[in-house]
Amino acid sequence: MKCFTNRIRIGSGGNDLNRFVPVALALLVVTALSLPARDDRSHSGNGQQFVLATADTAPYSTEDGRGVYDRLLHRVFDTMGISLTIRHLPSERGLLEAAQGRIDGEFARTALVAEEFPNLRLVATPLSTWDFVAIARTGDPIPESFNELRDYHVAFINGWRIFENAVSQYRTLTLVESEEQLFAMLLAGHVDVVLYGRTRAEAWIRRHGAPPVTISENPLAQQPMYLLLHRDHESLIPQIAREIARIRDGEDMVP
Repeated sequence: MKCFTNRIRIGSGGNDLNRFVPVALALLVVTALSLPARDDRSHSGNGQQFVLATADTAPYSTEDGRGVYDRLLHRVFDTMGISLTIRHLPSERGLLEAAQGRIDGEFARTALVAEEFPNLRLVATPLSTWDFVAIARTGDPIPESFNELRDYHVAFINGWRIFENAVSQYRTLTLVESEEQLFAMLLAGHVDVVLYGRTRAEAWIRRHGAPPVTISENPLAQQPMYLLLHRDHESLIPQIAREIARIRDGEDMVP
């Protein structure tokens, strides 16, 4: 079968279908990076306040701060005398703001992201390990590997580097901005398969009354997930890594 490479992006409004044009995208990135950086970090005079971003959702991070990673990181920074604020931002935006130093860091990310952004430093103790999976409508076939995606209309969330790096063949590829858009595309039949994290997918399914979707039994990939900090905070990384390990391993913090 011929492999097509049409890529569509669903914007935050959810109704516009904008074709990806590499040159235009590059111009947008250059323009954004050339603008003066607005520092949204909430540092006090002694540097004891941090702002971290995440695109994560339940059960890992929630707006009320009760997610697994929220509680873990608040405890880590509390032990260091640092007040922590967590902002929920779209995946790509959170990375750019952290890399530009507008905020102090970003989570949860694979190690590949730190290699891509030289201003970001990996805190080497993982928050947890994720299964990255394919999800289809119940009764439809589910691919068991990235190579099998060549026969499917595929969607995943913009900014998920593990999929951006691994998914190279597909019939069509749609990039969305949120998990709600992701599952809406699947349930409406606009795509055959969506790619996501297993635990987040299971949480979404529970919240929405068990819609007719099925998660692949075997993961497409497994990766540890990390906290990334701006290079300004490199000296704090060893202590943060130790505290993550101590608190994570001492309690049942991870689903």
